[in-house]
Amino acid sequence: MWTPPTPPQDDHDLYIDQCVSFLYEPSVMPESQLPPVYVKKEHKRIRVDPAMTRKIKVRKEEQPRVPRSLFNRPMSALRRDASKLVKLKHHALLKPFKPQPLSAVNRPLMDTTHDQPEWLIHEDWALLQVVQTLLGLPLNLTTSSPAHIPNWDLVAEVVNATSHTYISAKQCKYRYENVIVPREEGRILYDINPRKQKKSKGIYKTKNNRPMRTSQLFLQDNHASLTKQHSDRFEACKAIAAKRTPTLRPTLANPMLKNPKHAAVLAESGINYEQPLSPIQVAANRADRIAKEKRQNVSIVSCDHFS
Repeated sequence: MWTPPTPPQDDHDLYIDQCVSFLYEPSVMPESQLPPVYVKKEHKRIRVDPAMTRKIKVRKEEQPRVPRSLFNRPMSALRRDASKLVKLKHHALLKPFKPQPLSAVNRPLMDTTHDQPEWLIHEDWALLQVVQTLLGLPLNLTTSSPAHIPNWDLVAEVVNATSHTYISAKQCKYRYENVIVPREEGRILYDINPRKQKKSKGIYKTKNNRPMRTSQLFLQDNHASLTKQHSDRFEACKAIAAKRTPTLRPTLANPMLKNPKHAAVLAESGINYEQPLSPIQVAANRADRIAKEKRQNVSIVSCDHFS
């Protein structure tokens, strides 16, 4: 029986545990006691017909041709388009503008302003800010990516938040292309004839007969057009209200006199303001009314039974 080692009694007490080998033999095992060598057996090959060993042809289906994405364009094409834009912008700055005579100006193909009131300057300013700030488009709406196109529905929705009338997406597009862009580029023609200027004064003033940009007109207006429009509406409402004939209501000369209709209804119900009923009387009247209704119902049922 193995027991754990005990501490030595003194310095001369030497203790040697015979189980330090953990039940292992300290000598080398002879070859006669070793197990036999294991050799893995190979599987028997099955004879297969050579005709069956041919490779089966797999039908290859044609892959669908997916169109190239507009966003994954090569960098060379983007750089080429960007260089073209820079050249066109530089050429437009160097080339002087020659205004055409009024007789040679082509008529617009589509006019959507005949059924719409005149645009106010704050609406033009909102339209320009939505296109340039919210959509991130340049003034001429030309971008290097074909997928970056103006969303006129979104533009109309934002402009309608500050407009005095409903403006559609087509009207926003027409206004931007035919009024905003020429005004920003300085291509809007003003009549400089002093005689005609005295007869028809413009809404906005110009500096030295030069067209002003939308931002300058917006600052010059200072919401005066919007304030004037709301004032005109308020004055029109006041004028219409003044023209209406006031509705005549019967007034009682004596405020203590009760309305005859109310008096008849109260008398029918047995109510008198001068002599109000006590709660006990109200309860007794209610009990009498319920008993009377029950007697009427019983009489009606008996009549129906005999008939």
